[in-house]
Amino acid sequence: MERVFDFHLGDGGWLSGYSDYQPATEPTNVLTETCALPAPFTHPTTRISGLVPDRACRVSQRVGFLADVPAKCMGGGGAPGASGWVAAGVSSAEPLTVFDGADCRVNVDRGNHTHAIPRGAAWVLVGFHSGFGSFSGLYPQRITARLMPLA
Repeated sequence: MERVFDFHLGDGGWLSGYSDYQPATEPTNVLTETCALPAPFTHPTTRISGLVPDRACRVSQRVGFLADVPAKCMGGGGAPGASGWVAAGVSSAEPLTVFDGADCRVNVDRGNHTHAIPRGAAWVLVGFHSGFGSFSGLYPQRITARLMPLA
């Protein structure tokens, strides 16, 4: 099964979240719209149904996005255009920000590409992480998620 989400046409049912901070340092300038995602770790997610129940599936994703950060610049915590990465995964649980000791983290493995699907639906997560210590705007344009049942 393949699903294509074109954000020029709307949010496509994706929800925004962010994590990887401590309660005392929770970012206050995070845009929670899917079109702009600055934060320590932002993780837009969506639920995909119609999968084969009780079978593991593997997910592969292709992500196209724009960033409003320049390349080859210095910055606190890392260069704004070079100190970032994308993490994608799949989970049967909804990705949520939860307390983990003194930190707030996402409750699912952000790099898990294979997962058992107990009820025929899965949550797909695409996360953006930056080492840059200031505002960075990331603008997803298109996400393609391919979920393949395993034997």
